[in-house]
Amino acid sequence: MTTNYPTDPADILEAAADELQANGWIKKRLKDVNGRHCAIGAMQKVVGYEEAWRQHIESWRPAETTREPLVEASRRYMLAEAVLAHHLSQEGLTVSVGGWNDQPERTAEEVIDVMKHVAKDLRNRKEAA
Repeated sequence: MTTNYPTDPADILEAAADELQANGWIKKRLKDVNGRHCAIGAMQKVVGYEEAWRQHIESWRPAETTREPLVEASRRYMLAEAVLAHHLSQEGLTVSVGGWNDQPERTAEEVIDVMKHVAKDLRNRKEAA
């Protein structure tokens, strides 16, 4: 498994937005057979969660040898999701990223734009600090 996954929430959100632009966006599930993801699924993919989970499940090795990459990928994903959820709640939209993604009126462009906006805002705040 490669270990060059983004760790900074801004990088994760931007990479997830790029993933949605490149491979498509969906509602109501993390991923489909065509490789499209929802906002949560895209974040999980770019931090290596999908790969870590697959290796953990398919491994014939003791669970301890595959648990650490899964825990680290989960940590990276959860941090980025918390940042995005905080932004959404500040905007009065919702506190649930999944619920926001799945709203009937939601579009791929909105999801991608918000993820990129939050990434840019995080970088601007970091530079100002």
